[in-house]
Amino acid sequence: MKIAESVFFYIFWFAWMFCFISLLSVEFIPSLVIQFYSRYFGLIFSDDAYGSLIATLLWSSLTLTVAIMMLIYLFFKGRNNPQF
Repeated sequence: MKIAESVFFYIFWFAWMFCFISLLSVEFIPSLVIQFYSRYFGLIFSDDAYGSLIATLLWSSLTLTVAIMMLIYLFFKGRNNPQF
């Protein structure tokens, strides 16, 4: 039962973090990037570039979530010993 609880824990928090990071990045970063590039470089984004920017942000969110979950696992890995 302990294994099932830990698997549920990691799946739940992985999904929650991925959704949260994706929501923040997709909601705020594209407008900041478009404003930054148009103001400082004079570039204007079309709707085609906007879709690839969103896709890149979602893949980055997935990568960041995997890295965070690995760090959480490594941090709590040594805490399962009975001597602690």
